[in-house]
Amino acid sequence: MREIKFRAWDKDGSGMFSWQKLLIYPSLIHELLTDKETAFVLMQYTGLHDKNDKEIYEGDIVKTQFMGKWLISAVTWKDYAWTLKDGKGELHDMIVYDAFHGGGEVIGDKWENPELLEKK
Repeated sequence: MREIKFRAWDKDGSGMFSWQKLLIYPSLIHELLTDKETAFVLMQYTGLHDKNDKEIYEGDIVKTQFMGKWLISAVTWKDYAWTLKDGKGELHDMIVYDAFHGGGEVIGDKWENPELLEKK
């Protein structure tokens, strides 16, 4: 059975709230779920871990091999699966599960480390 977890990024600069911290602050969860103008971005856990056993969340920036080349991209939901989107906004024909079979690694996230998606 897949774990359902979330984390939240505070757009106002307080940083990332882990799912454990969200459980401590029920008022924050209420705000995330009901306020359309919330200052938080909610991200879902994919149910997968990288090669270092780190949990992979929506918005994480990952380094994986794709068709023999190293690819740096962000985890995103597309239609029916977790996929990878590079810094140019292009989706790659690869689901996150396949990417991490080859030993992919979380190297940051698109809010705290946006510059990682700009690098080539």
